[in-house]
Amino acid sequence: VGTDRDPAGLRDLNRMLRATCMVRRRKADVLKELPAKVRTPIPVEITTRAEYERCEHDLVAHLRRKAASDQRFLAKLDAELAEIADKAVRERIRHERIAEHAEAMAQAGLSPAAILVLIENLKQIAARGKLRSLIDWTDDFLEPGEQLVIFAWHKDIVDSLAAHYGAPKLYGETPIGERQKIVDRFQNGDERLIVMNVQSGGGGITLTAAANVAFVELGWNPATMDQAEDRVHRIGQTDSVTAWYFLGQQTIDEDIADLIERKRWVVNVTTDGHTDAPSEGT
Repeated sequence: VGTDRDPAGLRDLNRMLRATCMVRRRKADVLKELPAKVRTPIPVEITTRAEYERCEHDLVAHLRRKAASDQRFLAKLDAELAEIADKAVRERIRHERIAEHAEAMAQAGLSPAAILVLIENLKQIAARGKLRSLIDWTDDFLEPGEQLVIFAWHKDIVDSLAAHYGAPKLYGETPIGERQKIVDRFQNGDERLIVMNVQSGGGGITLTAAANVAFVELGWNPATMDQAEDRVHRIGQTDSVTAWYFLGQQTIDEDIADLIERKRWVVNVTTDGHTDAPSEGT
């Protein structure tokens, strides 16, 4: 049962889990020799703004048509927007509600494939709009001889970055044998850059030759992102790890990043029992 201090009852859930079936061991407690992990957002202006806004308009129109029978959602959204005078704040809340409602509709089985396609289109357009900034940043980062892992979500973004740098790439279609050869070359220092798909590169791979990862696209949950970060933050790492998150300003990126942090907080409270913001690298 929720309280004023614990409205969702998550701390009570934590106590019940610990009393009945859960033993919690954090990475920081088990692998004490691992250095710290830090997440750093890098806000960038996208170069595909006009295309993004057209796609966003289509998504809003589609969602409103699909939500026509959901009077509670429409009433709440309209009431919130009417009370906010600041246009920038109003737009940010609109972005957030679109992302949350679309995900809720999808989870409830109420969202057709068209909505998910439009959402993925928004993510992809934003990603393409960030490539110039990411490439400029990567050029400077690699100049001193550093190694870097870049994560993307869509295959065409992985392909574009890998082609630009002549770098190896990993995604679901990469044969297992070729995958290990690529990892070995990177670990041996023969490759300074590797471009990976978040889903297929998020587990079972060790890339501790690098201490930095950069994300040009986001997944929808913290576990996916944490697993990708942990390709470099694992046994064998001797340097502090930084995960750089490139977020398109005034795009769905910001809403997804906020959603991930809220989910990470829920997991943190449920598993650790305290309401502080989730600590980095746990």
